[in-house]
Amino acid sequence: MISKLETSQSLNSEVAVIGSGPVGLYLSLLLAKRGFSVVIIEAGGLDVESNHLNHSKYIFKTPSALPENAHMFGGGGNLWFRRLGEFLERDFFAVPGVREEYWPIDYDQISQYASEVFQYFTGSPMRDLEISEQYIREVGLELPTMLSLRVYRTLPIKEMLRLKEEVLNSPNIRVLLNTYCESIGISVNHKGSESNFLKLVDALGESSELVANNIVVAAGALQSVALLEKSIPLIQPESREVVGKYLMEHLEGFVGYLDFKSEERRNSFLEKFVPRYLTESADGLVGAGVSFDSETLNRERLSTFHLEFYSERNDSIIEEWDYLFFRKIGLGGIFNILNRVSRFLAARLRTFKRSPFRVSVWVKAEEIPFRASKTGLDSKGERLVYGHRVSQESISLLNRNLRKISPILEDFSGAKFRLRLRIRLFSKFLRMRPNWHPMGSLRMGKDQTMSVCSENLEVWGAPGIYILNSAVFPTGSNANPTFMSWVLAHRLTNHLCKSLV
Repeated sequence: MISKLETSQSLNSEVAVIGSGPVGLYLSLLLAKRGFSVVIIEAGGLDVESNHLNHSKYIFKTPSALPENAHMFGGGGNLWFRRLGEFLERDFFAVPGVREEYWPIDYDQISQYASEVFQYFTGSPMRDLEISEQYIREVGLELPTMLSLRVYRTLPIKEMLRLKEEVLNSPNIRVLLNTYCESIGISVNHKGSESNFLKLVDALGESSELVANNIVVAAGALQSVALLEKSIPLIQPESREVVGKYLMEHLEGFVGYLDFKSEERRNSFLEKFVPRYLTESADGLVGAGVSFDSETLNRERLSTFHLEFYSERNDSIIEEWDYLFFRKIGLGGIFNILNRVSRFLAARLRTFKRSPFRVSVWVKAEEIPFRASKTGLDSKGERLVYGHRVSQESISLLNRNLRKISPILEDFSGAKFRLRLRIRLFSKFLRMRPNWHPMGSLRMGKDQTMSVCSENLEVWGAPGIYILNSAVFPTGSNANPTFMSWVLAHRLTNHLCKSLV
């Protein structure tokens, strides 16, 4: 493992991978196993945050907070809940009345790689559909025909540790820590041939260049936007207006209660959806939620929000997601007091509720590109401005889903479904949680005027430069994005192998 900056000649490699998060590590291992020489550039160290990527480098226009310890070897894999989950076939094409965006590749083109990802990280090639069927059998679940089960698996932490060790021990992989990639460029030698290079800066501020036949940007979505903004000469003029736009909305939050008539019924229902261990499928937990089936979603022009069920939480009128509004009107200083008072009152009001046997209903969805979003560098070209919110259009779509699913959910659960007060009375002022799953803003496509990279993830007009992270997603799903990035890593590996033949 390389711990300090060396000369550019000693670092020249077939493939340079920027970022040592779960996606960068997995891609590097796949390439190394196929005989490629790989060097990984990581801004942080093994156990310390980066000096180049930190909170001061970002301006947040939402209450989202930059996770600690994300800028180090292992990246978000050191922190995240490690959810695994496949995208649905419906997620890949446009849906009239819901979204115009679609993927330039078919579901079948990448579906074949999903089993390989599951095999590596869980020890079993079983797909989500197979897990769903097993889950239904295990818990004795009977769903109405209009609903479908959405399962999610959690990656055992030991598998993430194994991935890190395999990378560090691979003879074909070198790791360059505490080194920031400032920009990507193309140089032309005296013979007229072009080569790709990275401008690197180490923790002491010393600069160097690394030459690589192929460069893969596998850093986080926001870091990748910043890097492409600083490397704008690479981008075709037709694509430059797309860089940093169409950042995905991520709706996640508490939407209501299921009120049961007895504790026994409540516990019986909740037991079917809490994460459980499935020994035959994966060495990890498996949890489940419900959504409309694809036929209903298409017929009713609904989005693929899915619902998960947990122990009760309080229905607070004022939440942390209102902070920006309070700050805008000059009341940011008293926000925390109002927030605590509202939660205290909500807890006391519970004693007057008719049913104490409650289950909280949580919504999760990440699929809606927000056309008005903008992510880019500030006027000085130093800090990344991350503007992100959930639009009123998406809130209205969520309301349609909830009201449509309400009677079906009640029949299925035998409980009364009560939308939270804020949705019933103040939906125009509802602020859903824009969680830390930035997707889009460097999306792939077939049209250079509407995308940054091709379906092979190669930046338009920049041969040998690729983007591999959730920034390339034209749409999302209600599954966490890392799994799909791993699937795309397999596809990119095969593409690079074919390009050398």
